[in-house]
Amino acid sequence: MSSPDFKTLFQEEVEEEEEEEEFFWDARKTMISKDGNHLPVLVSGSVLRSKSGEIQGIILDARDISRQLETEQKLAESEKRYRDLYRLAPFMYHSLTPDGTILESNQTELDALGYSHEEFVGKNLLDFVPLELLENTRKKFEDGLKTRKADTELSFVRKDGSLMPVSLKAIWQNDENGQPIFSRSMMVDISDRKKAEEQRRKSELLLKESEELYRMVVDTSPDPIIVLDLNGRILRASKRTFNLFGATARKSLINKRAIRFVAPEDRRWVMQEFRNVLERGKPKTMEFRIIRADGIPHPIEINVSLLKNEQGEVLSFIGVIRDIAERKRLEKEVLIRQEAIESSIGPILLADMDGKVTHANFAFLNLFGYSSEQKVLEQSIESLWKKEKPSEKIIETVQNEGVWRGERLGHDLKGNEFSLDVQIPLILDTSDDPIGLVCFLYDITLRKETEIKMRETSKMAALGEFVSGTAHEINNPIGIISGNAQYLLAKLDYDSLRKMGRREFNKFREAIEMINKHSLRCGGITQKLLAFGRGGIKTTMIPVSINTFIKDVLSIVGHQFELSEIKVVQDLKRLPRLQANADQMNQVFMNLLLNARTAMSKGGTLRVSSKIVESGNIQVEVEDTGEGIPEENMERIFEPFFTTRETGEGTGLGLAVVYSIVKAHHGNIRVQSKPGKGTRAILDLPLKVA
Repeated sequence: MSSPDFKTLFQEEVEEEEEEEEFFWDARKTMISKDGNHLPVLVSGSVLRSKSGEIQGIILDARDISRQLETEQKLAESEKRYRDLYRLAPFMYHSLTPDGTILESNQTELDALGYSHEEFVGKNLLDFVPLELLENTRKKFEDGLKTRKADTELSFVRKDGSLMPVSLKAIWQNDENGQPIFSRSMMVDISDRKKAEEQRRKSELLLKESEELYRMVVDTSPDPIIVLDLNGRILRASKRTFNLFGATARKSLINKRAIRFVAPEDRRWVMQEFRNVLERGKPKTMEFRIIRADGIPHPIEINVSLLKNEQGEVLSFIGVIRDIAERKRLEKEVLIRQEAIESSIGPILLADMDGKVTHANFAFLNLFGYSSEQKVLEQSIESLWKKEKPSEKIIETVQNEGVWRGERLGHDLKGNEFSLDVQIPLILDTSDDPIGLVCFLYDITLRKETEIKMRETSKMAALGEFVSGTAHEINNPIGIISGNAQYLLAKLDYDSLRKMGRREFNKFREAIEMINKHSLRCGGITQKLLAFGRGGIKTTMIPVSINTFIKDVLSIVGHQFELSEIKVVQDLKRLPRLQANADQMNQVFMNLLLNARTAMSKGGTLRVSSKIVESGNIQVEVEDTGEGIPEENMERIFEPFFTTRETGEGTGLGLAVVYSIVKAHHGNIRVQSKPGKGTRAILDLPLKVA
């Protein structure tokens, strides 16, 4: 219960009633409950007055307001939290009157704009809008007032003069008549977003320009270009790509998997190479065949790389294609020509326009004795043979006239010489412009030797006919002289001696014997001439032993070698019998051995050997250590009547007859000699004659 001194308790209120002449009032008081607790109450009271207006008493009504006070306290705390949240929120808040006057603004907004509370609150919001945006902002404000809400973007001028773009959301509060009283607005600084949007806009513009440029580059590129997504589907292709693939419509390529256009045998490794490009990020050039729309395989070369955005993210594959069909054809043609050059049995050289060797085939290396191509590269073609004239300019002739041809004497690395037929034309490209030289070499050594032998054979044949005729002409008178000389010798008897006297008889007899001796010698010469002219006397060929002929001749002339202090060395291998004319074979070896003895006038060594060689022929060598044959005479040693001996010491028919007999037996004879070192005669005789 409350204290009974009501007048004292409510004196203040009663006095206020008296002053205001009110009859009812409310007051919050604290009462003490029976258990001693203080209890907040709301006391409503009215004053009882007399007719004269004097206070007669008070009527009181007390109500427990404990819960109401708790609620009010919580509400106050909540409002305080709201005020703090409003003031310190990360978003900007303000309230406006319908005419745009700023009622309140939180600290976040003031900090963002740079104004103090006094500089901002109470001012019109439009005062902080840039002049160029004023009309647009005013219209947005009016539209929001009509719809009682706003969701727009505005810009305000900061205190430092810079612009702050914001995103604004606002709701208007109405009175009981539906008229707007004030708005509550929330703003977010979108400067960063605007910058990003501007950057994006510029980037999009740049991207658009880049795409236009990219499209122009793709479509105008001299090489076909293709763009694939990361799954291998074709996104874009240039016109030249369509032409290369034989595609007539866009849909025949675009959005199709590129791998379907790759030749089946190449698909697996091509897909792997694309994966490698994606994983490693490095461009890759590869060659494979595509299948054109007409089903025909076509070779291409493609350089694949990755397209990336500004952030480095991979967007797609891009491939620059090159049609290599013509290159492949030329490579094949070059390969065929190269193979033809390498497999040619004739020596071939390739050279630049200055005549420097750039390639030599195997036949050339083999003929000239080079172990590798490197050793001949960069040499001048003209250094490979002897010049006929120091002033000749073969390369210049080729450059001016397009070709040069002639015969030259070449030599290998060991100094061995051989005859060459040389032909050097220009190499022309597809435009008929000269790009180099090709040198064709033909080894004509054998042909030259054959021509010489044919000339010699013709000369020998003509000489043989002449000699045979001459021998026949002089053989008959010589026979008559010899016969008469022998007749006269037969008639010389005792009666002749008695009549003539011994001295005269002896002189007469010696004269007749001299006539007979020299007529017999002339007969022998004519027989050699006949044998030479007819290529040997045609007699029956019988199996003979070559070694036996050699031994028989050595036994006959052996004492002459001993007297001349000549040592004879024999190396006679076991040989099969040979079909030959015995008399002619004896004559061959007699001539060769006697020639060797004559060459060793001061003594020496004679070596005679025989063997079977790889060709299956019998080979006989007669070698002396005599004075040798001068080089200038080597070509004439088989000529009839050619001799280097003094007059009367030789007829010059020995080797000519040997040559004729050996050829008649289908054999061959060669003579090797060095002045001061000796001479070697080599006979090759076939065992079987076809």
